[in-house]
Formats: sequence, structure tokens, C-alpha cells
Amino acid sequence: MSKLILHVGTHKTATTSIQNILALNRKMLAKHGFVFPKLGTESGQHGLVTDWITLPPQYQYEEGSVSAWKALVRDYANTDKTVFVSSEEFSRGDPKQRINLADIRELCSEFDEFQVICCIRNQVSFLQSIYLQVAKSTVAVPWVRLYERALSHRMATGVLMDFNWLYGHLKRGFAPEEIRFFVYEKAIRRPDGIIGEIMDLAGFGHLTPQLSALSAGDSNVSQDPLTAWASAQISIKQSSSRKLLNLTRSVLEQHFREGVKTTVYSEAEVARMISFFEPLNTAFEEDIRKTGHDLKITWPNTDPHLVHRNRVPPAFWIKLARRMYDENPKLH
Repeated sequence: MSKLILHVGTHKTATTSIQNILALNRKMLAKHGFVFPKLGTESGQHGLVTDWITLPPQYQYEEGSVSAWKALVRDYANTDKTVFVSSEEFSRGDPKQRINLADIRELCSEFDEFQVICCIRNQVSFLQSIYLQVAKSTVAVPWVRLYERALSHRMATGVLMDFNWLYGHLKRGFAPEEIRFFVYEKAIRRPDGIIGEIMDLAGFGHLTPQLSALSAGDSNVSQDPLTAWASAQISIKQSSSRKLLNLTRSVLEQHFREGVKTTVYSEAEVARMISFFEPLNTAFEEDIRKTGHDLKITWPNTDPHLVHRNRVPPAFWIKLARRMYDENPKLH
């Protein structure tokens, strides 16, 4: 029987690493009936959504999304293969920029079975990771504005922060029993990591030991939070340079301590975030239990050594300004 699996992210849950690992092992997996199709130039199949969602040109397929879906149906729907496609853009929730999953279900109706795999993480970590990604790739959205919008709209840069809404989005195309969620914080503690969780849910866990590992640096790693935030206050109209990030991090360590761990949140913002999303998460968890699966979203542990944004004093900015002066001969 043929099976189509959609790995829908969410964003900032190691999706790039998962896609790169599966792409690296594509030939081995295919020998065992697990098809991770080669579409376009990216590891993930992001071009499958571009008829619905506007993405940069490098993600688009020349034939378009619908034609690519039809080709997958033609090639695999009448086989005994499992086709696994992965893009975090499947889970994007902006009403003006989201895929209609009912369309996908109809396009792929010739497949015998369907499964949706979705990884979620607690909203405190999730929102910070979204902020860091935006800061790294483009002009950083002001943190406070992003934070307030996450609470007022339950969304950040088009990404759903309310998992009840995310579940509703997925159910537009798939039945509850076809949708499997898992929690990022739990999965990364597995000995075989998050890829082990993915392979187990897909029914190919026995192949995990055979997967070749990625080379160092072959994934989308987030920056240090306060380093990114402080640098963004200086660069403002463009993403921060590596030189500025390194300088800012050096001053942070000089002011606090070497290896200091930081967060872009103030302590009050963390408390407010948990207070807002806790009841929503509880309702979501109860809904998932109706499908026979248990799920628990956990908040980050309290770390007395973690430096919050409100703990950055004026003295830090003075030190940073002096270092920038010292390292810029044009100012001498």
C-alpha cells in the first residue's frame, strides 16, 4: 500500500537538520521503500507550497506546486512506497499566506494512507527562536513588538503560536487519527535525537542506526539571544555582521562571565507568556488525548544563572561603545 507522510515542521524544530539528513541518506532509504523525493535545489520540499504561499525564488519549482504534487501521485500512489515530504511551510498559519491542506488531500487522494507529523515546542523557546532566525536572516523585528503580537494575535511572523489553531489548520485536510504531534524538548533528549523520533513515527525506526550523520555546521543553529538582540539595537536597518556579533558577545562575557547563557526575555515577559499559553496548551493536550496519544508541553527550567534582557545595565552599553571605538580607526 502507498503512503504519503507530510512532515510539517513546525518552524525552528530542527527541520533543516531533518531535511538535510534525509537528503544525505536518500539512496539508502529508497532501497527500503522510504522515498524522500528530490525536488528542486533545496533539501526540503518547500516548492510544494508556493502555489499558495509566496517564497523566495530558490524554493520555487519551475512546473509549480500542483504539477509537482501530481507527479508524486503519478510516480508513487500505485506502489508500495512511503513518500515523505518535509516543509515547515505546511504549518504556516497566516490566513493570507497558508496552504489549503484540503487541496493537498484531494490532489493526493490516490494514495492509500496519509500521515501528518508535526513537532512543537513550548512557546517561550519557540518565540525566541523565531526572533533569532529573523535577526539572522534579515532586519530584526523589534523584540517587544514581536512579543506583544504573539500574545494578541497568537502568531509570530505568520507562524501559529496557539497549537489549537495549528491543529485546526491541519484538520482541514486530515483526520485527527492521521495527525501525530511530538514535543521538541523531549525528542532532542533521545539518544538518537529528533531524527530518531521522526523515523519511529514514520514506521522506519529500524533504519535510524544506518543513517549517515551530517557534517559539522550543516544545520540552522540559532545565535546567542542577547548577543543578537544587542547587536540589532546597533545595526537596526540591516542584519548584524559576524564581526559585530562576535564583538557584542565578547563584551557580554566580559561584563557577566565567560560562557554566560542569555535570553532575550525579561523575567516578567516569561511569566506573562506562560500564564497566557498554559491554559491553551492544556486544552490542546486534552484534545490530543482523544486520539489515544499522550502529549505534555513543558516550560523551560528556571536557571538562576540565565541573564535576562532586563538585567543588562547601562555599563554594558558603555563597554560595548568603547570596544567599538577601539576597533574602528576611523573614529580615532
